[in-house]
Amino acid sequence: MSVLRKHARSVVFKQLPPSLEVRQVISSLPSGSIHNIIPKPNDSLVINFLDPHTASRFTRNFLSLPRAPSIKDVSIEYGSSKPLPVEILAEIGLRSASRVVRVSSNNGKDIPNGLENELKELGAIESFEVNSDARSAVVHFMSIDAAMQALQLLRANKSYDGFSVYFGIDRKANPPRFSRNAQTDLVLTGLPKGITSSEIIRRIQSGLPSLNREAIRSIVFDEKSAKAFINFLEPAAAKIVFDSFNTAKTSTGGVSVSWSSTPANPVNPSLRIAVSAGVSRTLTVSHLQNVRPASTHLED
Repeated sequence: MSVLRKHARSVVFKQLPPSLEVRQVISSLPSGSIHNIIPKPNDSLVINFLDPHTASRFTRNFLSLPRAPSIKDVSIEYGSSKPLPVEILAEIGLRSASRVVRVSSNNGKDIPNGLENELKELGAIESFEVNSDARSAVVHFMSIDAAMQALQLLRANKSYDGFSVYFGIDRKANPPRFSRNAQTDLVLTGLPKGITSSEIIRRIQSGLPSLNREAIRSIVFDEKSAKAFINFLEPAAAKIVFDSFNTAKTSTGGVSVSWSSTPANPVNPSLRIAVSAGVSRTLTVSHLQNVRPASTHLED
């Protein structure tokens, strides 16, 4: 296996039988969310997942579970991949984008016969299935990019007035679920006068160097009351920080921590998937040398 395993979100299949279809390779496994599937020369196939964790889980399943005779000699290894485009991350977070597009009739009309051929012009399709009543269709594209184009095209096409067009869920891609009682919101009190949000983050990370700052979903700082409300993406991260403040008063400068009394604010599943794919609160702007200072205004 490749040394890129820890951070790789791509897997490469080799020695695939020439007649084997893509769906035969992945249909029997819990594949999770996929960015795209790319056939390669020499009987190879690349699957780019949305995150390394999904790629690792898929690979473990492929190596450990019984295989169909048609793929018993297929080999698998990790590959290299580039960061996901910002447009893809935004669509995942805001619209639950996936490779799957669902088309449903709201006016009693059947799915048009030419739909599959029309969509093939936007990108390769893994599978196209029409329900037995001919009133709905599920399209698995080979990439999220093509699915995004299809959604835009069909919604803008007047021929599909009376049809609902929306993203579906990729194979078994549901994010982990947490108990409704799982707490993710902390309140910091006794903050010193003049403290900034950056300093609050530093205090949270003190004694927790391995905590990824992007585990923090949001920070609301109330300067008048010297309080900060911290919302984490995962209950586990919130619990670690809570325990850290309670056991290390000296390193936190006398700041106290408590659980928020407000109802839990669950993370939208789309946001969770987007974060696992690379979305964060941090925005990096480069190549500013040609920007006129008078036209920009930056605030902390």
